[in-house]
Amino acid sequence: MSETLKSSVLVIGGGIAGIQTSLDLTALGFKVYLIEKKPTIGGTMAQLDKTFPTLDCSLCILAPKMVEVFRNPNIELLTYSYVKQIKGKKGNYSVTVIKKPRYIKEDLCKGCGDCATICPVEGIPSEFDAHLSTHSAAHISFPSSVPPVYLIDESKCLYLNHGICQLCNQNCQADAIDFTQQPQEVKIDVGAIVIATGYEQEYPEFYSRLAGSNINVFSSMQYERLLSANGPTGGELIRLDDKKHPHKIAFLQCVGSRDFHHPECKKYCSSICCMSSAKQAIVTKEHSPDTECVIFNTEIRAKGKNFYEFIIKSKEEYGVEYVNGRASMVKENPENGKLTIFYEDIDKGIVETDEYDMIVLASALFPNKSYYKLLDCIELKDNEFGYINEEGLIKAENNNIFFTGYSRKPKDIPVAVAEGSSCAAKISEQLSPVRFNNIKEVSYPPEIPISPDDEPRVGILVCQCGINIGGIVDTTAVVDYISKLPYVAHAEENMYSCSSDSQERIKEMIKEYNLNRFIVASCTPRTHEPLFRNTLREAGLNPFLFELVNIRDQNSWVHQKEPEKATQKACDLIRMYLAKVVNLKPLEKIKVKVEKSSLIIGGGISGIISAHNLANQGFQVYIIDMKAQLGGNSLEFVDLYDIPMHKKDILKYINDLKTKQNVHILTKSKIVDITGYVGNYKIKTQHLGNGKETQEFTVGTIIVATGTNQSETDRWKDVIQKYPNRALTQGEFEAFEDTEVPGFEEATIILCVDQRRNEFNSGERIKTYCSNICCKVALKNIEKLLEINPNAHIHVLYRELQFSDLNAERLWRDLR
Repeated sequence: MSETLKSSVLVIGGGIAGIQTSLDLTALGFKVYLIEKKPTIGGTMAQLDKTFPTLDCSLCILAPKMVEVFRNPNIELLTYSYVKQIKGKKGNYSVTVIKKPRYIKEDLCKGCGDCATICPVEGIPSEFDAHLSTHSAAHISFPSSVPPVYLIDESKCLYLNHGICQLCNQNCQADAIDFTQQPQEVKIDVGAIVIATGYEQEYPEFYSRLAGSNINVFSSMQYERLLSANGPTGGELIRLDDKKHPHKIAFLQCVGSRDFHHPECKKYCSSICCMSSAKQAIVTKEHSPDTECVIFNTEIRAKGKNFYEFIIKSKEEYGVEYVNGRASMVKENPENGKLTIFYEDIDKGIVETDEYDMIVLASALFPNKSYYKLLDCIELKDNEFGYINEEGLIKAENNNIFFTGYSRKPKDIPVAVAEGSSCAAKISEQLSPVRFNNIKEVSYPPEIPISPDDEPRVGILVCQCGINIGGIVDTTAVVDYISKLPYVAHAEENMYSCSSDSQERIKEMIKEYNLNRFIVASCTPRTHEPLFRNTLREAGLNPFLFELVNIRDQNSWVHQKEPEKATQKACDLIRMYLAKVVNLKPLEKIKVKVEKSSLIIGGGISGIISAHNLANQGFQVYIIDMKAQLGGNSLEFVDLYDIPMHKKDILKYINDLKTKQNVHILTKSKIVDITGYVGNYKIKTQHLGNGKETQEFTVGTIIVATGTNQSETDRWKDVIQKYPNRALTQGEFEAFEDTEVPGFEEATIILCVDQRRNEFNSGERIKTYCSNICCKVALKNIEKLLEINPNAHIHVLYRELQFSDLNAERLWRDLR
């Protein structure tokens, strides 16, 4: 079979989901062709100012990954390209890609911008800035674009349309302009395909009843660009007509979504809008604490990790106001230019009006238009919501075609990233026989010899990190101070030190100033240190002659209201690290043997699927669980909600594991000791029967999949004990066979019991988070109750329904 398998993978879509999938695939030993229809990778995430719920700078998370893709010799990047045709079968696909002409040679362009500076055709709306700014016919999407190559807009260029001009050609010192370029057809052979085409959003003009054509009504993406330091206003929040700062801003939720009455609207929840609006309101308050922010919503959906706590934070710490109700109409007041919102206040049961300086529409998100062309290529259909249907999804995955991110269903960035990694793991299982067949080793230039007698020459780059650092710390003053310190050969500041253009600047600084040490003062080394170390190595310096000073997490974030002290602290921190870096010595990396085995802690469905995946790739697998058999909570349920899997399927997986010689199942056991280091962990386990039976083995990796327990409902314990088999938890009810359910005429489901709370009880804080599954399980249980008694009256007591699944919204409405 390996003779027909191709060892390369095609990833369609260069957003965060496609990027993560590509990086994981190359780490697993497969060559990747990454196709992006736009001139740069990065997708929607590149346009965001910050991410929720951590309020991290979006580009600070994304840019290092973009740089890593650009550097990776095993990722062939085809931007400004689209897929024309897909032929073949599982493991052996022939794909035709059309690469559109940039009219600028990618291998010669220096990214200097001389072509854009002299181009006379201006005023073209910027897609990256959501049409809030303009660019010339010769342009680049944004400064940190990957690849860092300009392009000429074919539809606007004077020479391409009228045969006149060519000023860019005359002004380009690199001789990179090439007006003879034509669309190029590229043939690619791959063993698997990942579709990660992302989403789109309507512009405000689409919603006329909400005054969408008004210059001070923005889509949520347009508002992101206003907040961003690299946006059209440099991060200054202003009204676009009078350039004044808004004092009162409304955020309207569910615009064009969750609407079953208007055919132009989407019937599903877009998944991210509640959190996105909360984030934008918080960032607005950070920009201008006196600005009044009001969020109009029908219910708050905050089901992810730390999401509900983030909503509470927006209310209690920042004073964001939430109004339970939808806006029906927006009109401009001709007397003062303000925007009047007509809305239903659900809590009061009346229609009210209020005036605002600015309005932000959290309008519906939907799959990218190129998504449907791809579905046609692989002969699959979309469902009523515009996404691939379940049958098609199963068929596609059985043929090594995977969907991730928003191309699968609505989801946020963390879920999209995890799903991208999951796709890579599935592909690794399918293509494991041809792993490493088409992989190139990374090559570096010779390392510059550094003698202990050489005088340290330190370069320092101080990052503004948009406004994360630059909005608090006076980075110019910091550079002035550190430039005068001993051993500092050169220091400068920039907007984003982690971007691709900054990596090139670091290499230029090392060469220009003959540097033998380097410091970057920016954000956390947890995510960024490997990026900068690799940049030093590409410049010929030993990567361990580097230090990263965290002047964000440990400074600007904790001293937001003390800019002078934050500036002084930044100077002190850099001076301390300077004393450290001058004494650093070159180090060498060594290779150690990695055990080709894995320990999986937890025998629930996650652990079982992980074990199955690893075992099928030939790895030794140890799976341990404290219970007497594998299966975990999933064995208590006949069906699993929202995935095409039943109890019998799980039992089949378990039986399959038992037949594999490279799978070692340790039930009714616990771990008593773990020692060792990365790639070599020594494990000691103990059987829970007599406590004497122990096992010891070594593994290279550990997967923790310990699952979940249902919390004790202390406040309902008396009720449950008083009415056995009538007062039940959802889990207990699910475990019932239909014949075991007592007769009933009415049933009540109470959601959010002892969770999503913000108070203390018996000295212990009640769970503030959403468990993420209860609302969906309730829908399943309602169906079960109605199957048993179709005439039953069922009541659901809830605060806000927490689901964004495509079918859940429809099912909820149908059940009602």
